[in-house]
Amino acid sequence: MAPLSVLPGRLRVECEAILGRREISCALEHRITRTSGVHAATVNFRTGRVLVRFDETITSRCELGEKIEALLRDLQTGGDCLDPAPAGVAEPVVAASKTFGRKLLLDLAVNAILPRPFDLLVPAISALRR
Repeated sequence: MAPLSVLPGRLRVECEAILGRREISCALEHRITRTSGVHAATVNFRTGRVLVRFDETITSRCELGEKIEALLRDLQTGGDCLDPAPAGVAEPVVAASKTFGRKLLLDLAVNAILPRPFDLLVPAISALRR
């Protein structure tokens, strides 16, 4: 785990152990958020980065870094102890990706059908779809 940026009340680290591992990332985010002094935590399994906003009067950067490493070790060794993701975490991601896919497909179809002079109509068509 390597620190990328350290600002007052904000810590960003990079961790290869969470790359491509959605379940561990969600559980890690949930557990970090429950840590004393932490205001918010975001764990991105695609980039392998963890962003934590915290209160420096309650916890220090070093303590927080050690806590994140301990939580990650715990999650890696005990796969069956993963906390369930909070309700409604995965569903919006799937719904958003389906909506994005539909919009992308429609835009591709419109661009394939319309000749170049009509490319100016594409923003108007996009506005009408909404």
